[in-house]
Parts: sequence; C-alpha cells; structure tokens
Amino acid sequence: MSLEPYAGNCFCAALPLGQDARGHPTQTIVPVGMRTSVSAADAVRYLAGSACALVLQERFFFRPGCIWSLLSGMSQVPADLKYTKDHEWLRPEADGFATVGITDYAQSSLGDVTFVDVPQVGTSLSTGDALGVVESVKAASDIYMPAGGRIVAVNVVLEDSPDLINSDPFGKGWMVRVQLDNPAELDDLLDAAQYGALV
Repeated sequence: MSLEPYAGNCFCAALPLGQDARGHPTQTIVPVGMRTSVSAADAVRYLAGSACALVLQERFFFRPGCIWSLLSGMSQVPADLKYTKDHEWLRPEADGFATVGITDYAQSSLGDVTFVDVPQVGTSLSTGDALGVVESVKAASDIYMPAGGRIVAVNVVLEDSPDLINSDPFGKGWMVRVQLDNPAELDDLLDAAQYGALV
C-alpha cells in the first residue's frame, strides 16, 4: 500500500487489484482527509472505506456513505448493508429483523424489470433457499435468501410497479422484510468493500 497525492490537496491509499474482466487495470483508492476531487485520468475501479465517487464532467467527487464501482457501470454499494455473492442485499434492523432486495448491479444486469414473485407472509426460509423470481426484458433470475428467517412483510407495491427495483433498488424497490432466525449468520455475508471488489 502507498500514499499518493491526487489533485495536489488529497492523499489516498492506493492498492493495486490487477485487471477486471475487460482487461482494464484496476486499483483501490482510499481517500484520506477533506472532500476533494481527482482527475478522471486516475480512473479506479472503486473507492473503498466510507466514501463514494460520482463521475461529473470527467472528475470524481468524494462523498461519505457508499462505494461506487466505476468500471461496472457506476453500481452503487451502500456501506451500511450486507451482501451476497449472488447480488442480494440485506439491511439489518432492530430486534432481529432485516429488509432484503437485489443490488444496483443486479438490476442493471437484468435490465427493465417487468415482474417480481416473492413468498407469502409467514413463509420460513433457510439461508440459500429460493426467495423469489425477478423477471426482466432480458431474463428471469432466481433470488436467494441471504439469511434464514420468516417473511413478515412483502413489498406489494412491486406488483404494479416492478420498475422500482430499477429506479430505487435500495429504497422503494425492497422485496421482503424478515425476522431472522439467527442474526449471527450476518457475519457470513459480504460487507460493502468486499462486495464492491466482487462487482
């Protein structure tokens, strides 16, 4: 790891990652210090830690809160969620509950979502069980349970507006709310930095 100056007023820790699937050189840049910007010539795969990057007119601007995966179409990866390798997200809540949906990367890969099928309230599922199906103009994709639990609420709005998964995958596009069987299972999920490296 090395500390390198960017734009003359910010030091960032740079970690080489090799190449992505398209052969682009990649590296992790961890910004240190106040809000600043760097030249687009210093393109990176993602910005880790408590930051995100937004590309505006060939410049990257740091903001707290999430990670953007730059070379995979600007996929958003909120830092407060847990993730699976199959591209589901889980938001832990109080008293052993959690909300589940699919990630920005997943919805982008699927294209325009046209139909969502999820289990009824009261259904109990184990980790890795099929949670439902998301259909799009491109394909149908199975969704899997990130952690075992009982469905306590489903997002009925998706019946008439499945496109919310495209427009707001981490907000209005949530799929189910569950009561977790064992909150300790969340330790087996990916954090934002790990998932950012995956996509």
